[in-house]
Amino acid sequence: MAVMDSIEDLMQKNGVRFPSASGRGHHLSQEQRDWKKIREEKQKIANYISWIRKMKESGRNSLPKTDEDATFMRMKEDYIRNGQLKAAYNMQDLVQNGYVIACGAFMDRTDYRTMIPMLEKLEKDGFSYDSYCADSGYDIKENYRWLDEHEKKAYIKPQYHEEDKKRKRRKNPSLKTSFAYDEESNVFTCMRGHKLYHVHDTSRGQVHEARRGCKSCPLRKQCMLSTADKHDYKRLTIDIDAEKYRRKSEVLITSEKGIEMRINRSIQAEGSFSLLKAAFGYRRFRTHGIRNIETEWMILCMAGNALRYSVRLANGRAGTPFWFRIEQQAS
Repeated sequence: MAVMDSIEDLMQKNGVRFPSASGRGHHLSQEQRDWKKIREEKQKIANYISWIRKMKESGRNSLPKTDEDATFMRMKEDYIRNGQLKAAYNMQDLVQNGYVIACGAFMDRTDYRTMIPMLEKLEKDGFSYDSYCADSGYDIKENYRWLDEHEKKAYIKPQYHEEDKKRKRRKNPSLKTSFAYDEESNVFTCMRGHKLYHVHDTSRGQVHEARRGCKSCPLRKQCMLSTADKHDYKRLTIDIDAEKYRRKSEVLITSEKGIEMRINRSIQAEGSFSLLKAAFGYRRFRTHGIRNIETEWMILCMAGNALRYSVRLANGRAGTPFWFRIEQQAS
């Protein structure tokens, strides 16, 4: 810093020594106090630059000073409804037959970008399966594409799967799910039978626009919403590839096998976390740094696997794969 250099030059010219100690019995001149204050501010700026660089490299918007690998995340509400921001990690488990076969720690606050690294890690360890089941937190095109390229079936629940079941949503003319799609001609058709044609592409996907019928349509306000005053015709921006993947996944998860897989995912995947957090009472990590955290979590998962195996061994079911079937409930 130029100011720091100027004060140091002035101190050297006047024979003022740089302060090596402060406090009682150590009187500091004005130059020494200025030098000390600027040195502290310089160190703060250097720290801020370092933290901002680390956040940028890891794609984060926050960074705790107590653990620079962690991210501030909103915790689930406690009994007095306090959802506090705390330094945390996004822990991921891959579960098969009730046993955790792979785990990992991530800085991401969402699950979107954690799936591919976890599956790559699993295959690197020699495990490979023909299908994977995940909840709506992993519903992005990149995950579908990776599974498709590796010839895996994606039993991923689309984000609006539950919402689309409601009559109010099905009758909403503004939603893209209300438009029928003809893949051969790449044309969408609205609830009133008006066609939307491909106009151009954007980073978000293809833009389709109607050419007639919108001005006199009785559903204009409900369909176009705030854009009714800006545009003459309905515009629809949609990622065609992502929607194809979602529709394919929708067919899979609503099949008999898909329903069973989702039930077992809820039992096994969520159960692996409930065992460690609720049964073991493990709510806070004892170490710092993402590698140490991952090792700590791996040890916990191994303990959970050992406990599950001992219970199944005692019940004579050690070699029997765990799989809940719908027929069991019906009988």
